[in-house]
Amino acid sequence: MFDVILRLLKPNGRIPQIGDNDNGRLRIFAKRKVLDMHYLLSLAPIFFQESNLKAREFGFCEEAIWVLGEEDYEIWQDLEANYLANIRRRAFADADWYIMRDHRNYMFISCGPNGQSGNGGHRPNGN
Repeated sequence: MFDVILRLLKPNGRIPQIGDNDNGRLRIFAKRKVLDMHYLLSLAPIFFQESNLKAREFGFCEEAIWVLGEEDYEIWQDLEANYLANIRRRAFADADWYIMRDHRNYMFISCGPNGQSGNGGHRPNGN
């Protein structure tokens, strides 16, 4: 799921609005815009110790300290950083999502069937 977040994030750190959204989050540690999900990429590289999930442009977010602890900040610092320029297109065919990117150029395509047996609920036209 962190790979999905990494690729879904626009260069501004927000995910596209996909269908209906209740803005729900289990725990809110810091005040952010609803679609701003870049803080999740502070958790992922620490937890999995994967530098490819550490996007340099998004930096470190304090939420990771609340979740994982202060000592894990050192793990994050020691990991090599990935760059948005290295994150390329990706197809998530099972979700009917396709992401095209070239550094700061970004396009998200949702091309699956309308929700609720074609009636449009929860996956309306125009996404």
